[in-house]
Amino acid sequence: MARRFKTIKTGPVRGPVIVKKSFSNRKLAGILDDMMAEQLNIMGKNINDAIQNGIDIGLDIDDNRIEPLAPSTLAKRQAKGQGTKPLDITGNMRKTKLTQASRSNQVYTIEMVGKSSRTGNVYGAFHNQGYTNSSRSRYPNAKVPKREWFGIPKQSKPGGSDYKKVMAQISLRLRRGWKFL
Repeated sequence: MARRFKTIKTGPVRGPVIVKKSFSNRKLAGILDDMMAEQLNIMGKNINDAIQNGIDIGLDIDDNRIEPLAPSTLAKRQAKGQGTKPLDITGNMRKTKLTQASRSNQVYTIEMVGKSSRTGNVYGAFHNQGYTNSSRSRYPNAKVPKREWFGIPKQSKPGGSDYKKVMAQISLRLRRGWKFL
């Protein structure tokens, strides 16, 4: 596309003031849409990775240690050979569905999909809030503490290290984008 130049003459100044527009608004809008979708996808993938890593190393989304299992739970788990890590018996709870952002839909979605084979509930949400089992459950009236494993991690929120990196990338890409218009 050829560059268009627009000349604007102003009033009572010595000689005309000439302002040249050497970029296309349409091209700029297209570059911005693509860039933002790409950056949202990078940030979304980083958030999902941080959630998964938090479970592995035992940290919640605020970088606090996840509350350890109660002695009674440890005994039940060891009898079944299920390990000692909270939130990780089968690996089913940590499963997520990722929907990437696109040029026309600037939203990145991370959705919990790990369901209980017995009840069909997406049980990760219960662990995120804490709960008490019903009297008819496998472990009647057991209290499960709140373990905030799912959400936007502290480092990905404004002011966090990952957030700052992504904002720096966006700033750099915007500056570069102006050069290639």
